[in-house]
Amino acid sequence: MKNTFSRGAFEFQSETDSIFSTNNQPELVGSNPTLSASLLIGNDPVVLPESCQFRDENTAKEPNVMTPQGRMRKSLELSKRALRLGIQVRRIPNRARGQEYGHSWLVVIPAKVTGQGRIRRQFKATEAGMAVDFAEGAANKAKELGLTAFILKPEEMTDAKRALKRLQGSGLSLTAAVEFAVRHLRPAGGDATLVQVLERLLRAKKEKNLRPASLESLQKYAGRLVRNFGEETPVKSVTADQLKTWIRACAASGSSARLVQNIAAYTRQFFRFALQEMLIVTDPSAALRPEGRLEDEKAISVLTVDQTKALLRTAMTEKHRDLLPAMVLSLFCGGIRSEELTRLRWSDVDLTAGTVTLDGRQTKTRQRRKCEIPANAREFLLLHPKRQGPITPQRFELRASQLYLDAGFKNWKRDYANAKRHSFGTYASKLHDWGWVVDQMGNSVVIMLRHYRDGSVSKEDAQAFFEISPANLTAAGEILVMRA
Repeated sequence: MKNTFSRGAFEFQSETDSIFSTNNQPELVGSNPTLSASLLIGNDPVVLPESCQFRDENTAKEPNVMTPQGRMRKSLELSKRALRLGIQVRRIPNRARGQEYGHSWLVVIPAKVTGQGRIRRQFKATEAGMAVDFAEGAANKAKELGLTAFILKPEEMTDAKRALKRLQGSGLSLTAAVEFAVRHLRPAGGDATLVQVLERLLRAKKEKNLRPASLESLQKYAGRLVRNFGEETPVKSVTADQLKTWIRACAASGSSARLVQNIAAYTRQFFRFALQEMLIVTDPSAALRPEGRLEDEKAISVLTVDQTKALLRTAMTEKHRDLLPAMVLSLFCGGIRSEELTRLRWSDVDLTAGTVTLDGRQTKTRQRRKCEIPANAREFLLLHPKRQGPITPQRFELRASQLYLDAGFKNWKRDYANAKRHSFGTYASKLHDWGWVVDQMGNSVVIMLRHYRDGSVSKEDAQAFFEISPANLTAAGEILVMRA
């Protein structure tokens, strides 16, 4: 508060709450710097010397404000603890419009005490005691609670105490527990539900030009995972133990070993994608790898020469004759896969050069390969009256299933899956080097060694297999000889 009063030609100004004595007149006293006063001569102020100032009764009552010599202290006395921490309470002048008027007490608490930015709080000239209390209170907080006294709210302090109690005996610090929680509960890629991850996975595979059949398989098997755990379940909440329990339940339900293996494989693919997208921190499906093969691997199915003849005889009947080219190419020409056959056209078959060319769009591996047509296969293919358009008829898989049944194979899918391709690989490996067989089939050497070293098949069996022709088939049922 600014007070102005006059005595004769002099005008005095003070910045205290009260500068008047009981008779409302200024009292000149020795050295009381609780007031500042100026002498106005005309319009020019002249600051009075410190020896001529006015007593401020309110300020005089504040503790530790005056020095023994009767001067205003530049800073207030604090405890050793506060001083050691660098806490200060100092006198600062008040300013307005470029002029100083009186003073205030500024409390400064350094950043090293708060753990964040420094704290500055200003008190009125009459609040010296409050300034000291505030400074000492900060020093006491720093001693008792450390930096958390200035950073944490009361409810946060309570929460931290509960957390520390839970961590007792675990060997974990609160910081380690928090870092783990943040990584797992707030993944860098954000939160996503299982159905959202599946949608993103399918979209990513489409952009990479995955074939429709492969997309259908992904949708089918990964969809089982989503339906089992719930579409809205956060992907980060699924654990390795939950996945193991689910896979074992699938096996116990009577599902085939192959089906369970497929479910496990697509589940691993699903969570690997989630990991790549940073939607999870660790892959819970990695633990499924030992569960991939739930029973001993069965030997591959290889058709005998008689079984092969029975299949071809049935394919030459009027009912199934449009399936004959596909059967012949799969049996004798590189063991072409059923899915590859559906993408193959007669324009890819060169009977003159004796080759079948499959480009990357047609093969499973997306790698181009060329398969040789042996002499016996050429004889069968020449019997087909219409050699143009697709190699396979419409509804190929359904039609082929009926052919297998009519040929005497009661459960082809269960007992003879991929038998035509396996038969080619097994018999060809007895007559050719492995490099040639791998090149014809588009397999890896690992698969070649794993499947096609059947000791029960002799070289004589292999020769008989590749000598099967329309001329040496034993008649059984209606035989339709088709001419070009």
